[in-house]
Amino acid sequence: MLKMPKEYIERDSLVGKLIEMKYCSTSSKIDFGDVIRLINSEPAADVQEVVRCKDCRWRSTEECAMYYRCNCDEQHTWECDNDFCSYGVKKE
Repeated sequence: MLKMPKEYIERDSLVGKLIEMKYCSTSSKIDFGDVIRLINSEPAADVQEVVRCKDCRWRSTEECAMYYRCNCDEQHTWECDNDFCSYGVKKE
């Protein structure tokens, strides 16, 4: 099943628009439908969740981008728990 990405909006921008809506409203009450329409009109940020090394399936394996084997034939990694990369895949 394809997981749809979450959408994120800029909180300060939305709060500012809600405050503006409150002060520009001709009535003392703000319509809930107007608030929903305002939220839906906000552009979504272009973000992607990352997989931290501590949660990555590839950590400490040869598939890990941070893994290497030196001339002495020893394996090395230099990742920390909170690091991440574009190859991260969450453990199942």
